[in-house]
Amino acid sequence: MTEELEPVGFGIATVHSEHEKELARKISVKELPHLVLLLEDKIFHYKDAQFSAIKTIEWVRRKMPYKMIQNVDDSNIDSFLSGWMDNKVRVLIFGKLEIIRLRYLTTAYKYRERALFGYVQLKDSKARKTLQRFGISGNKDIDTILLFNEDHSSPLASLSMKDIPLKAMQGLVEENQFLQLPRLSSQPIFDTLCPPAASKPRRRLCVVLVNQDSTNKEDDERRQAMRNFVLDYKYSKEKVSFVYVLKEKQAEFVNSLVTGSIKDEKKNVAIVWRTEESNIRYEWLDVEWPSSFENDPQQEERLNETRQVLRKTLQNLLVGNELLNHEAIVKELFDEHATSVFVRIANRMLEIIEILRESVTKDELLPALSLVVTVGFILVGGYVMNYLVKMEEESVRKTLGAKGMKVDKKGKVVPELKIHELRAETYNGMIRLLKPGCRTIVIIVDRESKEKLVPKFYKLAWPYRRNKTLMFGFLYIEKGLPWFKKILNLTLPEPRDININPKNCIGTVPSLNGHRRYFCMYHAKHPEGSRRKVYTANNGAAAGAFMGFDSEELEDSGSECERDVERQPVNAVSGDPDAARRNPLLDSPDHLPIFEDQLLDGLQMWLDRLFEGSTYRYHINYWPEFPISPANFSSRNRE
Repeated sequence: MTEELEPVGFGIATVHSEHEKELARKISVKELPHLVLLLEDKIFHYKDAQFSAIKTIEWVRRKMPYKMIQNVDDSNIDSFLSGWMDNKVRVLIFGKLEIIRLRYLTTAYKYRERALFGYVQLKDSKARKTLQRFGISGNKDIDTILLFNEDHSSPLASLSMKDIPLKAMQGLVEENQFLQLPRLSSQPIFDTLCPPAASKPRRRLCVVLVNQDSTNKEDDERRQAMRNFVLDYKYSKEKVSFVYVLKEKQAEFVNSLVTGSIKDEKKNVAIVWRTEESNIRYEWLDVEWPSSFENDPQQEERLNETRQVLRKTLQNLLVGNELLNHEAIVKELFDEHATSVFVRIANRMLEIIEILRESVTKDELLPALSLVVTVGFILVGGYVMNYLVKMEEESVRKTLGAKGMKVDKKGKVVPELKIHELRAETYNGMIRLLKPGCRTIVIIVDRESKEKLVPKFYKLAWPYRRNKTLMFGFLYIEKGLPWFKKILNLTLPEPRDININPKNCIGTVPSLNGHRRYFCMYHAKHPEGSRRKVYTANNGAAAGAFMGFDSEELEDSGSECERDVERQPVNAVSGDPDAARRNPLLDSPDHLPIFEDQLLDGLQMWLDRLFEGSTYRYHINYWPEFPISPANFSSRNRE
């Protein structure tokens, strides 16, 4: 094995398992002798029962990365050679064997970041034109290596031998691993072509051509003009390196070369001396590097002048005492060849599968597979159960939502929209202690009308259930009549004694703003509650006239409620069988009869006006005390 593998680039080492127990444990050595292949950070175990050199070499060949060397023939030779825009040279190997020799694979693996390798089988009938193109004889028992850069019409270097030594082959690639005008596409390339050197005698100048776009025709012509300059003036590679950089790919690097003194954006050639890892000195060429248009004498003359300026500048820097005037700090270059996240994940998964296939034996496979299946079943079962629970919760939520209910944090089914009773215990929370911007909307009912009016009020308030500034409630007029009478009295210019029949006020909906001490009022007879008349804030007089406010009739008959009380006997003697279901407040000669179940028909429009701010506001100086019922008073005394 040593005689076969060492000449082609592999190192052979032995480990004593008793002396290096920790290493043997980490590598998972279970039997001796045991062979492993270390390829970068991956470990491959030899599992074949027969331990022989031939099988081992074949096993090593299979573990090399897939398609490190492409098979090339007449159909793909041009695409292979012309693909140098990936910033890699092309190495074309002509071999007599059908399989690719291991030394070629190891060389391709070593220089995979700098070169792309192709293999042409000499006896392949599909490669005859390629052999004729490069003058390769298919009858001789000789291997040939051709190395190409941007100019793929003829090879940059070649090597022909029966058995090409590994060192000779690697030396050929090492000497010519970069294109004529390579691109600064990663930090390792920058380190190799422009190594840091603090002393002037050991420095290497880098001529950097800045391009906008790799596919732009004009920029491509600029790069070609720079290549021609490199060929015409063969500067030592140890003294001067010629490169180009794509501005859109290496924006940070290019921006670091721009200082306040550089105002001409057309300057596109910079001469760089890398003094330290992150520090550089640089100078821009005074003129723009032009493109070379054929059959354009003026452009050709301009290009010749620019070439002379560049040549003179380099001569002065290499031989004379001129210095690069500007300094900058550059960050690490962006790796343009880095694989995407998806490709890295896919490669990692393939590596894991390969490692498992190599490492896990049949005896270990069944328990491991059983464990994976069990874990997978638990995960899938948990997901299904969670999904079913969510579906059930959604179904319950929709069912309860249709009924106006919801499940609270404690798991109890509660109304989604709560209608609170306004009484002495809740008075402060619902009115007096309301936060700024909050309102309480209350419907006034009695014991008989609550079952009919509150559900309809609940339905009209339902669209506003998610409004955090609103609170809804109901008030038994039997309990709150004194309080209601007080707030009505506080809106009058002068306090007066008002007689109100509780029946006349059923269906009234006041909106109470506790912080700013005002309320708005809805009633079917109120101008704002009319479905036939659009109310505006200017109708304040009409609004007040609803309860007899600011009217001359108030002195004679008290209030509208009071006047309607006087008309109540009319219903009793009218003989109308529906008279008992009518609200006496609305059963007046100048109004059509309105039944109790019609009292809230105009509430929806009134709520719209309320939230538009167009309802009339009755301001008061303070909120009066809410009366405490005798039953509540006695219970408080007992407490």
